[in-house]
Amino acid sequence: MWLIFAILANTLFGFTNIFDKFFNTKKIKSAYSFAFLLNFAFFFIYLTSLFFVKDELVFGRVMVQASISGVFWFLMWIFLFKAMQKGEASRVSAIFFTQPVFSALIAVLFLNEKLSLVDWSGILMIVVGAFMVTWERKSREKIVNIAYIYALIAAVLSSTGNAVAKDAMVTMSSVALNAISFFATVPLYFLLLINKDVLREVKANIKDGKTMLLFFIRSIIGYVGLLSLLVALKIGSLSIVSAILGTQPLFVLSMSILFSIFAPKVIHESVDSKTISKKLLAIVLIVAGAIFISFF
Repeated sequence: MWLIFAILANTLFGFTNIFDKFFNTKKIKSAYSFAFLLNFAFFFIYLTSLFFVKDELVFGRVMVQASISGVFWFLMWIFLFKAMQKGEASRVSAIFFTQPVFSALIAVLFLNEKLSLVDWSGILMIVVGAFMVTWERKSREKIVNIAYIYALIAAVLSSTGNAVAKDAMVTMSSVALNAISFFATVPLYFLLLINKDVLREVKANIKDGKTMLLFFIRSIIGYVGLLSLLVALKIGSLSIVSAILGTQPLFVLSMSILFSIFAPKVIHESVDSKTISKKLLAIVLIVAGAIFISFF
């Protein structure tokens, strides 16, 4: 059953990546404004969910863990949105889903697990694939876009938050953990409004009914995806769930190619055969590495 939830989360997150890339480059100037507006839309969903988990809202170690995971996820979203704003969605997604490497390292450092030669081979494949996908050609020079550094940091933060959340969900439901982690970070989102440009942009978009409707739709898709992920993490293996999520770059690459060809106003990436071949090879290495870590 947890496998179905992991695949559902993977699919929904793929769609949200496309949405986030479009809004971060076409509609919203600041990644901080996007983060606040999206979580403003999320607020009403999480507020409703509190009524279903009110009996679990007892202060203690588990609630602290849920709050800590929320802080990691807050920072993850900030770096991921900044990455989406500056880099190609297919490349950012590939870098972000190098998470199995960090999940494996966390397991070694904090859970006393040992990595086999096959595991280290998988890590090497992911690292090589990640390096390939971040390497862009600008004119005659090859450079590493800062966006992909942001995506790498987001991957580390996500893996850490997932590990903390998994431990907390031993005694707490995924719905409760999700709600607590969200409300624990609400003050952090309001801190983003200290910037006057961000505050001005947020006010302008909140008054736009069509824009906010799209954000509410995005929030519902994201919430269902996140709940599916948390359920999969609770009843499944952290490393295997991470590996399944690691296949998401293939989905995002396919979507990016289709949109670039048929709807370039939404997303426009290079679709020449040479570029696609390099991206595909890099992503296959990342996915294969994730499978090596998780299943062998």
